[in-house]
Amino acid sequence: MKAFQPRRFARMMAWTLRSERKNWITMGMVSCAVFLTFLAYAAWDIQGESPLERWDHIKRGTILCLGTSCGILMVCSSQLIAHLKTKEQRLAYLSLPASTLEKYLSRLLYVGVLMPLTLPVAMVVADALASLFALTLGGGYVMEGTRCAWLALGKLSAGMVEEALALVLYAVVGYVALLLALLTLCSVVFRQGMAASAACLVVVLFATGMGVEWLSGMGPVVSLSDSQARLLLGLAGTFFLAAALLAMWLSYRVYRRLQVVPGKFTNL
Repeated sequence: MKAFQPRRFARMMAWTLRSERKNWITMGMVSCAVFLTFLAYAAWDIQGESPLERWDHIKRGTILCLGTSCGILMVCSSQLIAHLKTKEQRLAYLSLPASTLEKYLSRLLYVGVLMPLTLPVAMVVADALASLFALTLGGGYVMEGTRCAWLALGKLSAGMVEEALALVLYAVVGYVALLLALLTLCSVVFRQGMAASAACLVVVLFATGMGVEWLSGMGPVVSLSDSQARLLLGLAGTFFLAAALLAMWLSYRVYRRLQVVPGKFTNL
């Protein structure tokens, strides 16, 4: 069997979507309900407020939605083999007529692309429902959460023309990619995937905080020029992305060795 055939991969992707349809819809509905709670409260809270205070309430609701999205995104990254909890599920899945690479890519596309793309759709739907709720209160709120998020994205895109900000974003994106890749790797290696991913998240964030504190303490000792700071940010972003690719490659190697009967603590 060839490692990858487009037609066979398309069938595998269709099977994945059919089998995960219920979970996908549930995730979208729960996300929409959480976003609606934040945005509807903002729509209610701005009634009778001044324009400046109204915008502060809207920004607060939007930030809560974006923060919740980050949390959901981390949960999604730990769902690569969530469909293989029992011996029967593993046996049925491993016997499907597709290569290991096609199975891995179909799951990665689902949990890494399709599920995250559900979040902005859920937020727009929640914002529309919040706008309808605002009409019952007298109006004053029409898709304000979506507009706030769009304006923030526009400012971020406009800042990309500045090399310094672009390098900072490059390093941040690389760090986030590494964090998500490590969560995916832990969820594939260990049987208690969610617990292992949570522990990995705590360790990485703690190490990051300690590193930032150490670097800030060295501020008076080490002073970098603008060119040196740009070089450091570029190297950091590249290192993070390379490490993320390594973690994903390792997760695929573990995925290839999945057995019908896993180990006591790991899936190896």
